[in-house]
Amino acid sequence: MGSLLGQMGANSMTSGIVAQVGRIHGKVEFDQTTVTAFPGSSGGGVYLQTGEYVGMVVRGAGEGFNLIVPVRRIERWAKEHDIMWALDQSIEAPSLEDIKNLPIETAGKSEGTKPSKDSKSFTQLFPFLIRTEELKGSKE
Repeated sequence: MGSLLGQMGANSMTSGIVAQVGRIHGKVEFDQTTVTAFPGSSGGGVYLQTGEYVGMVVRGAGEGFNLIVPVRRIERWAKEHDIMWALDQSIEAPSLEDIKNLPIETAGKSEGTKPSKDSKSFTQLFPFLIRTEELKGSKE
């Protein structure tokens, strides 16, 4: 599920298969899917036919090769950062101020939200890469 180019009201749904579970890309775990995903699809949910949520689209390359953050990784991150309340409605949520101070996941570690000086130019050269900081020295 996603919104083409992020347009409001342009939600769409496509079908596909999970092509690979546990694909390591830049030392970070993803699952690969064949669902069609384009700019605007990032952040969209990936569901089984039963309606079970299995992950979030993070890289769309069209048809045949797209990566999702698997729900198992999302849950692991939420437990590590004590924010399971975001996934489990039975857990009480913290104050808005505490939420504003939560860490952001970047390349497998928690940091601030600002990109490094050279990550913008690197991303322009290689827009298909997801985690530019981690991938710079990667030989994969």
